[in-house]
Amino acid sequence: MFFFILFYVSEALIYTQAMLSSFYIKALRPYLKALTDCLHESAKYTSRTAAKQHETDQALQEMIDKDGAGSWPPKASHKDSWPTALRPYHDIFLELAPLLPVYKVSVDDAINQSRRIEFRTRLQELLRERVDLPAVESVLSTVENEDPSLLQGHAYNGLFACMGYLRHAFRWGTVPVVKCAQEEKIIDFPSELEIPWAFVCRRYGIKSQGGSIMSNFCCNIDEEGRLVYQVNGSMPKKVSSAEHNFVFSFTETEKRALPIYQHIVQSIISFEQGQNQECAEHLKSVNVHLRKAMRVYYEQVIESKIPRSIFVGYMQGFHGWAAGKVVDGEYTEYDGLSGGHLVLFNLLDCFLGLNTFIDEEKFANYIPASQRRFIASVKKHSFRGQVERAGLSELEAQLDGIVKQLRTFRSAHSKRTSRYLSVESPERMVMTAGASTLESGSKATVNDLVSIVDAGLRKKMKETI
Repeated sequence: MFFFILFYVSEALIYTQAMLSSFYIKALRPYLKALTDCLHESAKYTSRTAAKQHETDQALQEMIDKDGAGSWPPKASHKDSWPTALRPYHDIFLELAPLLPVYKVSVDDAINQSRRIEFRTRLQELLRERVDLPAVESVLSTVENEDPSLLQGHAYNGLFACMGYLRHAFRWGTVPVVKCAQEEKIIDFPSELEIPWAFVCRRYGIKSQGGSIMSNFCCNIDEEGRLVYQVNGSMPKKVSSAEHNFVFSFTETEKRALPIYQHIVQSIISFEQGQNQECAEHLKSVNVHLRKAMRVYYEQVIESKIPRSIFVGYMQGFHGWAAGKVVDGEYTEYDGLSGGHLVLFNLLDCFLGLNTFIDEEKFANYIPASQRRFIASVKKHSFRGQVERAGLSELEAQLDGIVKQLRTFRSAHSKRTSRYLSVESPERMVMTAGASTLESGSKATVNDLVSIVDAGLRKKMKETI
């Protein structure tokens, strides 16, 4: 309440300032500005103080501060904000990216393997020539242990994206993905890509070998909303613009999700304080903002913006992984990017008392630690069961509205995903970016893949009740 009083008082001051004659404006402006600034600072302090009153609010703020660098979706800066030793990575990717995609795809393993070896060789040469690895390790060690200000949050986010793209580029060596690349299950990365990645994984609290939605999408956008590291920038406009639209469908969803997170947190606080009417208002706002967030998918993932004919080859494949490593004699395989890495849908499932689409192991592998803590805090304070047991009809109606929207989205997602995955890609074994190749390997068909993915998505949709 105090925050709103301050808001209206400051607005009144601004209005008064506008109504005064020019003479009095000049005389009083410094005093009015000082008072207005003071009130705004008091409001910020009140907001920060209030955030400390509940762990879920704290977890949201921590996620925004640490992973988002003060905003959501995450803010990222690239090259110029990095220490000098790290900057060659940026230039190397931009220099080699045009060599990745090929317009006419071959099904000849020898030709494809030759392209991959040629690309990897050039990448390794540039890394050896331009990257001072001891300096890179020294800088990242200092950031990790002594002085984080050397690589501030937004700059680390940019490095996260760059390293994610370089590692995916080395893993595949050509775009679209081809069979001979998929058959390679243990990747011998150059030290220039392996040593920094260990620091990155500790910084974000992940185990993935190739990043996640956070690295490859959220942290790959500049201040003007453009892709910084683009795989298909040298391809025809239809392909390059589709790549932007594909990434945008994820990042814009998270951008529109921020008010949802804030209202969910406030609904939890209101409910626990017994303020059911206020809680209902926050849940109404969740429903309003959820429609806006989901509209991104409905409007973006369509044929005119992301053509089916190029989706599997040029959009999805590069962000897959399907490789791993051996630790203590045991092989562990990692997946690539998945919509299941987004905070929004995991958070909604936990808030509604539903099971998440991905399991705990995948949470730990791909979703940064501060995001996991926020999701876990919302799960801990989920109150849907209490609402149903108490028969609080107004709250129950709003929660049901959220469930219905989520169920409708999952139904649409299931149908569109099946259509997009149904395109034949003879140059590769069937797989999705968020999973490995099917167990039957090269003998599996696109229909097998579509059936498996469709069954999983439909199962999730039916569980959304």
